Amino acid sequence: MFEANPDFPEALGGRPYLDRVVWRPIPDASAQVTELQTGGVHIVLTPMAEQFTTIRDAPGFRGIDKQGRQFASVIWNGRVPPLDDARVRRALGMAINRQQIIDVLRAGFGTPAVGPIGPTHWAYDDSTEPLPYAPDSARALLAVAGIEDRNNDGILELPGGQPFEIELKVPAGSVINRDMGELVRGDLARIGVRITTRATDWGTLIGDFTHPDRRFQAFLLGYEVDYRVNLYDLFHSGALGTPNQFASYSNPRVDSLIDRVRLASTMDDARPVYAEIQRILRDEQPWSFLYYYPDLVLLSDRLQGVEMDDRGVLMTIRDWWVTGGSRSGPAQSDSGVRSQPRDSAPAQ
Repeated sequence: MFEANPDFPEALGGRPYLDRVVWRPIPDASAQVTELQTGGVHIVLTPMAEQFTTIRDAPGFRGIDKQGRQFASVIWNGRVPPLDDARVRRALGMAINRQQIIDVLRAGFGTPAVGPIGPTHWAYDDSTEPLPYAPDSARALLAVAGIEDRNNDGILELPGGQPFEIELKVPAGSVINRDMGELVRGDLARIGVRITTRATDWGTLIGDFTHPDRRFQAFLLGYEVDYRVNLYDLFHSGALGTPNQFASYSNPRVDSLIDRVRLASTMDDARPVYAEIQRILRDEQPWSFLYYYPDLVLLSDRLQGVEMDDRGVLMTIRDWWVTGGSRSGPAQSDSGVRSQPRDSAPAQ
């Protein structure tokens, strides 16, 4: 619980209207909405997309669809053959139907992703198209890499004759990530790649993908990009072996571009460099960038003064108030906002 500071300087905005904010973790999505509908909470920050579309138009409630800075992705372990081959990663990326994932799991809220820089950022290159959904081209590209169905059993084999199998780790306890893993599994099965999904506790999963040995083949992750983009830690070979270089990706051209963009003195100088980085990452798929997604928020009509933008959902919380209190001064002591924080599961 957070309580208002009555001595907060007027020059910085003064005392907030709310006396207190009670932050309630409610892991179950249905329970979140039930609490909102019964008056137990005033705001839910992570409703499921279908819940959002149902509740936002109901009397007494409203919804906010706020552009975010996050995206969902599958990260491949570049230390594990054949995932160390950019042709193979590109083929896997082309076999995933991104738009279907958005439509089925996000009720259309989202756009296919190009790379790690999203549309809200000044460095986003809107001239670069996302990797196309092209399963036939994916099969052909895998064949060029020596991965084919040699015995006509519907499963692709590696050059040594072993079936092409990948374990995809997904965070346990998250319905949307479980379902996303199943959609990815089905898409890759259609081109002959056998995917095994493994639900993994989030804490264990973090340990696996940051461990020096990179204890995974592939995993689902939702990632939020800061306003100051740091691609060095994620994709520069100088960061190999550090916790955030999950994919163990290395490309000398990308290294040189990241080094150059870090020295750029103006946005105009940096934009074309960022654009080339995005095109290379789109083509080589160290991460299969799936989709950018917005923040969906459900509120009771009693909660007023709420404005949000891509800086975050709580940027104007000082000005929030609950009907029954006073708009021109602090709300009554029983008018706290109870909220649900962002799910710790990687993708939404």
